[in-house]
Amino acid sequence: KWRKSTMDKGFRSFATFPIEVRNKVVAVYNIYSKNPKFFGKKETELLLELTEDISFALEYIELEKERSVIEERYKNIVEKAPIGIFTQLNDVITYINPEGYKMLGAGSYKEIVGKNIIGIIHPDYVDIVFKRKELLEKGESTTELEEKFNKTDGSEINVMVSAIPYSQNGQKGAQVFFRDLTEQIKTRKEI
Repeated sequence: KWRKSTMDKGFRSFATFPIEVRNKVVAVYNIYSKNPKFFGKKETELLLELTEDISFALEYIELEKERSVIEERYKNIVEKAPIGIFTQLNDVITYINPEGYKMLGAGSYKEIVGKNIIGIIHPDYVDIVFKRKELLEKGESTTELEEKFNKTDGSEINVMVSAIPYSQNGQKGAQVFFRDLTEQIKTRKEI
């Protein structure tokens, strides 16, 4: 039935190429010609390359959508985490989550982001932090360690800190996780 229909329209040759995404055919690219035996080796190779490019583009779009969903989930987890989380690149804080800036006494991330990490590290812990930073630069994570951070009002907060290596655009840094130990220390003193 389709043969008579295409012949009635003047088509004398055709080629069909699958369009695949992740090894699954999602569409078919059909092309017709009024010339018999139009699709030789050269034309077929070019059309096959075209459909491979279309397949690649569709797969890329699908992967980008998935990446976007994953990023949104991760951002949601970090933003709502009950611990402080910040990232630093070259010793400058590039991000801090709401729990983190609240623990440090800030009303907004804007009071923390862009500042050098030295501003939040208690002077007694600077040497320890920079030794741990060397591990991070080698690609190693740091274990939890009790430290003190400086709050925006100048007071101190006892925190448990750990970090993992983090890099962006070739700059090395860390993703730092910290939790407030105030209540734990208070309970220890009471016991």
